Amino acid sequence: MEQDEIIIRKGIVHILDGELGYPVFSEQILDMSGDINDFFRMHIYKIISGDDMKKCYFDEEESEVYGIVKSFDEENMVEDSKKIAGKLYEIMNSNVTIPSADFAAITFQLKSVRYLALLKMNYKESFVHMTQSSEEGANINSIIKYQSTLPSASTKLSEAVVINLEDYSIRIIEKKYEINGEKCNYLSEVFLKCKAAMSSKSKLDIVTRAVEQVNKKHFADKPVAQMEAKRIIKEEIEEKGMAPN
Repeated sequence: MEQDEIIIRKGIVHILDGELGYPVFSEQILDMSGDINDFFRMHIYKIISGDDMKKCYFDEEESEVYGIVKSFDEENMVEDSKKIAGKLYEIMNSNVTIPSADFAAITFQLKSVRYLALLKMNYKESFVHMTQSSEEGANINSIIKYQSTLPSASTKLSEAVVINLEDYSIRIIEKKYEINGEKCNYLSEVFLKCKAAMSSKSKLDIVTRAVEQVNKKHFADKPVAQMEAKRIIKEEIEEKGMAPN
């Protein structure tokens, strides 16, 4: 898959800042031309071309998000995306360990299939310069810190959901955060209410660790054999469908 195969259709961004105490919903879709189009296409490409996505399916009876997605309409994208973002913010507002973020709902097309991407763009700290003039007219340059800047296009998001709008299958990247005193994958387990398999990367890591233990015991003096074993395992996972489709 090439990046230019991804066709961005529509998008909207809502502000989910835990410090505010309420979500700030947008009432208008984004102008997806130029740099904004490239920004989201780059993020989506990095997500779906990686090997750390898990595939899962909605629990159709339990998931409120499934009901919204099932009837999702691009012509009603503002209201539908607000409902989804609102569900996420309810969880965030009750669990302070979950980081604040801008929440982007983006529809895109890939090989004639339409998808809905839900991108949680967690805030990061960054420093920028600022120029001011003194009362005497002298230039004063300083450095200030912003705490709510978005990840750059070159940074891979750590929390994102891509939903196939034909079969409603889900691909997800997520991190564990504390919910009611216990760490869990809140995006899949609490927000989406879907059951997720391990990513191909996690599967490979588990098998690789097992092979390394065997290698240390039996082939410690044969580093070439160790490398060859890892290569074969990786190819087997990719070719025999252990990775998410």
